Order: sequence, then structure tokens, then C-alpha cells
Amino acid sequence: MAKALNADYLEIYKDTESICTADPKLISTSKRLEQIGYNQMIDLAKTGSKVLALKSIQYAKNNDITIIVKSTNNPNIKTVISKKELKENIPFISCSIKKFSSRVDIISVIKNRNYAGKANIKNIMQEIVHNYKIYDYLWEVEGNRIGLFINNKNSKEIIKNIHDKLITL
Repeated sequence: MAKALNADYLEIYKDTESICTADPKLISTSKRLEQIGYNQMIDLAKTGSKVLALKSIQYAKNNDITIIVKSTNNPNIKTVISKKELKENIPFISCSIKKFSSRVDIISVIKNRNYAGKANIKNIMQEIVHNYKIYDYLWEVEGNRIGLFINNKNSKEIIKNIHDKLITL
């Protein structure tokens, strides 16, 4: 619609306070992002982030449409999605809790394309798996993301622990 109207930007209102380093509903310590690039947002969408649909971000990128994500609770809080990539030295964490026949949690860490982390993300995740004595898990490494599939009763705590360790690097 923004392209058809020749609009300067598209505003989208969400029930969360814009886009964060992780889902604020799962991780209260997630950091709000004021700016994020199309490619970074595409990485988040590919790993299960529900902020925006992958096709809508790709369309915006292909047509150079700036997206402004605002909070319905506080419209002064926003994240701008454009070709300007986030330069901060932080990884993005896309985490979701899926329920199948038993509880399975999926944690994906997207190494920000500009992220020059001080530690190996996989080592941090392995340390947490060891500390929580998780024996039933599966690694998925693809491009600039690392996924961890776990089945554990402490999953929300584990997700928060991974986020907090990575975000403070």
C-alpha cells in the first residue's frame, strides 16, 4: 500500500515496544532497537520472529520502503527498518516456545552482520547446555545463525540466560 500511495514510509503498530534484541514477552531484559536494517530484519523473520512477515520485509527492501514499527501502548517508542544496518555490537536472538507432544524450545542466535563478538556464541550456548544438564538437544548451524532445539522444563530461564550472556558481551 505504501508503494501504491507513493508514501515516504509505512507505520506499523504492534502490542510490543517496537523491535528488541529478543522477544520482550519471553525475555524482560531484551533491549529495544531504534534502528535495524532490512537484511537484519530478514534474518530475524527467517528464524521465527513474529514481528513482521518475511515477505513484507523483502518487499519493503526491494522497493526501498522505510518501515516504522511503533507501540500501540506508547507511539513515541519506535524502531525504523531501512537500508541503514544496525552497527551496535550485539547479536539478535530469535526465540520461540513451541509445544508439540512434549515441550520443545527453539533458540536461534543471529550473529548481527556487523557483530564482532568477543566470544564464540556456540561456546556460550554449550556452557549453558552443560550448566543446566541438558542431554536432549540438537544444534543447527546455518550461515550467520546458530539454533538450539531443547526439551527442558527450565526453557524460559535458559533462553533468558543465553540472551543476558550474549547481550552483555
